[in-house]
Amino acid sequence: MFKIDLYEKNLQELRSILNTMECEALLIPHSDEFLGEYLPESGQRLAFVTGFTGSAGYCVVFRSEQQPEPAVLFVDGRYTVQAKKQVAEGIKVLDLDGSEGDFTAVRYLAARLKSGSGIAFDPNLHSYSWYLKAADILDQAGMKLVAARKNPVDQIWRARPEDEKQQIIIFPESFIGMSSLKKRELISIKINDAGLDAFFISNCESVNWLLNIRGHDIPYLPVVRCFAIIYSNQSVDVFIDNDKLVASKFTQQCGNDVSIFDFSRIGETLKRLGDDQLKIGMDFTSTNASTVLALTKAGAKISNVKDPCELPRAIKTSTEVNGFRSAHVKDGVAMCRFLAWLDRRCENKAEETEATIARQAEKFRQDQEYFIELSFATISALGPNAAMCHYNYENEEKPRQLGEDAIYLIDSGAHYYDGTTDITRTVCVGAPTDEMKDNFTRVLKGNIALATAVFPAGTYGYQLDILARKELWDVGLDYRHGTGHGVGHCLSVHEGPHRISSKSGADDAKLVANMIVTDEPGYYKEGEYGIRCENELLVMTNPAHPSMLSFEVLTLVPFDLRLVNADLLTEAEITWLNEYHQRVRDTIKPYLTDQEIGWLIGATKQIEGRCKKPSAVY
Repeated sequence: MFKIDLYEKNLQELRSILNTMECEALLIPHSDEFLGEYLPESGQRLAFVTGFTGSAGYCVVFRSEQQPEPAVLFVDGRYTVQAKKQVAEGIKVLDLDGSEGDFTAVRYLAARLKSGSGIAFDPNLHSYSWYLKAADILDQAGMKLVAARKNPVDQIWRARPEDEKQQIIIFPESFIGMSSLKKRELISIKINDAGLDAFFISNCESVNWLLNIRGHDIPYLPVVRCFAIIYSNQSVDVFIDNDKLVASKFTQQCGNDVSIFDFSRIGETLKRLGDDQLKIGMDFTSTNASTVLALTKAGAKISNVKDPCELPRAIKTSTEVNGFRSAHVKDGVAMCRFLAWLDRRCENKAEETEATIARQAEKFRQDQEYFIELSFATISALGPNAAMCHYNYENEEKPRQLGEDAIYLIDSGAHYYDGTTDITRTVCVGAPTDEMKDNFTRVLKGNIALATAVFPAGTYGYQLDILARKELWDVGLDYRHGTGHGVGHCLSVHEGPHRISSKSGADDAKLVANMIVTDEPGYYKEGEYGIRCENELLVMTNPAHPSMLSFEVLTLVPFDLRLVNADLLTEAEITWLNEYHQRVRDTIKPYLTDQEIGWLIGATKQIEGRCKKPSAVY
């Protein structure tokens, strides 16, 4: 739990700042000026104030002590259990409403405070689209947003970490299959077609993709933090910390038409664009409000245009597709070696914890060629901890120890130069109950149903989501997270614009060949156990029906047959599972030791069941 004395001290100081601003409340998001999911330590303002370390959430801090609670933390269904464990007792934890999302906190304030109230916020940490809607909601309630000149949290965070200054990575074109110049040609065509003079790229993943660079600025996200402006003539202005690059190497990679500026030059550049009255495209959902307001004030003609790099970077080149296949062979080797090791540790009743188990999985990945870093913090969870789908053992004073539980869940992945992986396996480490086996099998059936889907071009992910959930729905169960997300190439492991979810979004993209998406249904019984089965899938043209699409399973790691109730599987599902395990065995076996091969043969043995016919999906 967060230290109560630190929380109360922070709260007192924030109230003092709110008094100075004459505002009744302060909004604190999990965000920085780049609006990404992953943050450097210097951007963890929400965690500093509340103690909550999840990747999404909003905190409301009230000025008045007359409020029933001095602060409220809003999180989605992935984090409700975690948040209640982490935050101070004075912070109330509420669910982000599914239909309202990021505006749940705003509507909460509109209903709670009096007309005339001011709500403090930092325009650098909220998108412009959020700003427009939030301002409208509050205006209808007679309230207003008040921009802080300096972030209130930064004013009280005296030991705020310094950002590290590591050199950028000039990413080899041999792993990408497309030069930066070719990418800029493609994007400039989109800019010209939209009738624009330039586009302001605020998403640093897009900038890194466009220039074929990477970095070490953020844990688990191998990018260099930067903004860019790409013009209709293909030239680019990049705003970056100049200490992180060698200009000659950067120019050799990107060409002379890419100009480098320090972050401090953004203001004068925006003014120049305004003075020239250029037509500038900006994605209001991914650009912070401060930048859009500054450019508007300068006199530029602003258009809300979808990030032109987002869809092209989601559709991998043939070189990247082959690289992902190669990366998954290495990742499969690492995970099979790990699972064989874990079985031996269980047999020997070794004193391992969630932390030591996770470190061993990382070690096996580090041994693989082209390894860069993990693609996210490993979710290593025993027993009831696995019921928190984004559990992190690093937040625990004492990670849970092996030997107390029946099943263990590990959700992990890595960035390799040739691809990015994300896999979850739920494995037997004790004596599972029949209920656990039945629910595991239903989750596995959902995974197989999605992996074997054949669907027409133009299909959205939300149209396929039911395939992964139906077997759980049949017995009154479900899970509170999406079924699949896109995966970047040494960029974010959670990449849009496509996804597989029960909810449709205005920004969702249709599934297209050469996109990569995860397949990860699950089930979580709070306080007892959690189950998830996750593979990465490649969207491909269906070989039998060229007008249709289907998936190729990239992940090459066995599912734990000790948790499978084969009698719940249909004949088609058993055939798929046996063929998948045979493919895993044939591919991974040459890279293992004799002892590990023995484990792999047992883990991929052929199974039989009652051969039920497939159930219909309506």
